[in-house]
Amino acid sequence: MNKWGVDIYMSTVLQSLRHHGRLPIPAVPSASLAAKFSVETVYKDDEHAPVGTHKPYRFLNSTKLRRLMRNCPPVRKLLSTTAKEDASADSRMAKGEQAMLASLAE
Repeated sequence: MNKWGVDIYMSTVLQSLRHHGRLPIPAVPSASLAAKFSVETVYKDDEHAPVGTHKPYRFLNSTKLRRLMRNCPPVRKLLSTTAKEDASADSRMAKGEQAMLASLAE
């Protein structure tokens, strides 16, 4: 498991169990169900609040980010904090991401 993140490791284990008939349910959710659970690269349903996010500012345009912040208010705080922390640390954000986050989170 050293080379893989926990999510990839667990997905592989669950798919293997399913393949060998030891898991009576699907090993991974459908794409539409997964998109409702967490937002990273896709945010289609403008009315739901996801359980989690992972750097949506890297993949969503400002319109989608604003809708996400409207539907899930904690995301605004998270993005604001992320912009501030990255400004004071060695920045791992791509050029322009911090400024975009700061403007959206205000």
